[in-house]
This record gives sequence, structure tokens and C-alpha cells, in this order.
Amino acid sequence: METKVTSNYYKVLSVLENKENHSRGLSREINISHAQITKILNFFYQQNVLQKKEFGKSIVYSINKNFTTQQYLVSLSKQKLIHLTQNNPKLKVIIEEVISKINKDVFKIDCMILFGSYSKQSSNKNSDIDIFFITELKKEKLKIISKKISESYGIDINIKILNKEDFINQIKHPLTKEVLIGTPILNSELFYTLKWQE
Repeated sequence: METKVTSNYYKVLSVLENKENHSRGLSREINISHAQITKILNFFYQQNVLQKKEFGKSIVYSINKNFTTQQYLVSLSKQKLIHLTQNNPKLKVIIEEVISKINKDVFKIDCMILFGSYSKQSSNKNSDIDIFFITELKKEKLKIISKKISESYGIDINIKILNKEDFINQIKHPLTKEVLIGTPILNSELFYTLKWQE
């Protein structure tokens, strides 16, 4: 019988995406029964999405960096973005407008990532929207776009830009680490490829 990958499966991946954990730790963090967590972990282990290490009687699980895992994480990032924008319609409109203006002007964006308080769902009325672009494009062009959109919606858009090579070279930098726990908006596949170079 085929296993249906439900939201609980993605909750487990969401935790393991950024840190390794054991079954009881996951059960506490996600508030799902230990039996259900064990079933999910076994499923992902059989799919080669997770790897495990034994420490005495404890088994620690972590992400296995491969194509199958990437496809699950891409699906997870889409769900996260839908959830974030459903809870904040203004954010949805702003993201759509940024993408529309980029496409209209035929800018080559390798990857676009929402990070900071909006990605963590800890924003307040004074928060700005942090968007990171991986692109060869000059920062000034994107700043013009973000300034116009900021003025239209009365919310600051903070943009950061690096090209792919500089991003990889700065993978250990605190800002880059913050971006890597963000939510990809465009080209999630590249996001995970770069993230795994950490």
C-alpha cells in the first residue's frame, strides 16, 4: 500500500532540514506521538531521504543530501510559502509584485529567498520584509524596484544580493546562515543545492 505523505511528514522534514534529531526529540518538538514519528522516520529512511547514526541505544536522524530529498524539500518550501502568504495577504501581494516586475524587466534571478522575521513568522507591524537575491544583477536595479513597491504598500523591503560564487564563498557568514534557514520563493532546487555546500 502506498504511503500518503501528510503534513506530519513535512513537519518532521521541516525540523530535520536544519538540524539532526532523534525520535523522542522530534515527538516533543512537533507534538506527535512517538509511534507516528517512528513510522514517518522509517518511511523517509527507506526512501533514502534520511540517514541515521547510532549512539548507544539512541538513533539520531539527519537529512540525506540527494535528489529525492531535494524534491521533498522543494515541496515543503512551497507549502511553507503558501502558509506564510495565507496568514499575511499583504506579503503575498508584495512578493507577487516583486516577481512580476522582475519578469517584466527580464531580470535573471538565480534564486529569491524570504528570510528574517516574516519567514520565521515572528514579524510585527514595524518589521521590514527581508528578501535575498542570488543574481548577477546590479543591486541598484533591484533597489529601485523594491523602493517603488515599499512606497506603494507602506512597508520597508530590505534586499540583499550576492552572485552565486560570492554566496558559496560566504556560506559560513552569519547573514548567509540566516538566509539558509529562510524560505525560497524562486528556484528552490538551487537553494537546496547551495545550502548543502555548508
